[in-house]
Amino acid sequence: QLAPSDPGSQDARLALDEVVRQCRRVSERGEHADPGALLNPAIKARAAARDSIKALGLNRTTRS
Repeated sequence: QLAPSDPGSQDARLALDEVVRQCRRVSERGEHADPGALLNPAIKARAAARDSIKALGLNRTTRS
């Protein structure tokens, strides 16, 4: 949960809401949907997730 007093919590909350909305779009189309039709909402979800990480001031871990 995000505390309202945390810096960046409002921006993070908005970005996380966008992640959920875009993931629902992908889910609603189902597993048999055309991959091209799933690409745009998936990219938007990823971008919103990155925005929430930045808003919370969290660092991304590097992959090994």
